[in-house]
Amino acid sequence: MMKKVIISSLLIAVSSFSFSEDIEMYISESVKLASQKPQVLIIFDNSGSMSTQLSVNVDYDPDEPYPAVGGLNSLSDKFIYFTKGGADGASMPVPDSPNESRRFLDSINSCETARKLLDSNGFYTGHVREYSFKGNAGTWDEIPDNNGANIEVLDCQDDVTNSDPTNIATLTQGYPINNEGTKQNPQYHTTTHGSSNVNWSGSLVTLYTDNYLRWHQGEAIAQTLKSRMDVAKDSITKVIQSAPSIDFGLQVFNYDWGDASTDPNGGRIVAGIKTMNTTNQTKFLDLLNNDLTPKTWTPLCESLYED
Repeated sequence: MMKKVIISSLLIAVSSFSFSEDIEMYISESVKLASQKPQVLIIFDNSGSMSTQLSVNVDYDPDEPYPAVGGLNSLSDKFIYFTKGGADGASMPVPDSPNESRRFLDSINSCETARKLLDSNGFYTGHVREYSFKGNAGTWDEIPDNNGANIEVLDCQDDVTNSDPTNIATLTQGYPINNEGTKQNPQYHTTTHGSSNVNWSGSLVTLYTDNYLRWHQGEAIAQTLKSRMDVAKDSITKVIQSAPSIDFGLQVFNYDWGDASTDPNGGRIVAGIKTMNTTNQTKFLDLLNNDLTPKTWTPLCESLYED
């Protein structure tokens, strides 16, 4: 059975310093080792208090160059920064810092799925691998936890899933393949989709653009007023768009008046966990952003019990 991960929007909606990557996704070791797609059930707080207005940063704009953080100078090269094991705002990389080693050059990124999402949202979560040699055989292995300096070639599972062979111009177009080529004549990809034999089990990796991190950690970002519900909707939308390797479902709260015949206790599933292909993602986000309003109570314990 696949592991379900429960996330409550309460955790991202009660603070004026809430961002989508503040949601940490714990994925069990059994799911990682089985290389199964994680399944996430989002418990979304649609209670009346979600109408409360907050002062928050204006939305990230990928076309606006944000200044370096904390007196640092922006690096001349464009870097991609990363964390492993889920997105945790407390340990996000510091862009441009000479002491930050969790980064690699944007120019080596052959994960086309990530490249598109990084260009639009600024972050991406999925299974990412680097190409390296063990003995004389080339293999695709998990990237290091804390140092990307030696990464030379990089790709991802989502490109295989999406049948997208696009790689950087200097490499063969195709999909990752293990145990091919030598150090003298390396083979980074196979052009045959079905020949990809990489083991994708292991930790999820979250990638960030340097510009996104400058916006996220910047000290002089313009503020705007948003309701808690709009903050939560924006956050969940970006997470779902930026994590195509994860299947999502949605639960909301009832009024919890205690009379099951008129208004049931706890919560209800309004979108079952499904593969987040284009059709299902569109339906999910349409329901999330257009059908939910702040009007119920917050029977969190009952909702968890019903799960």
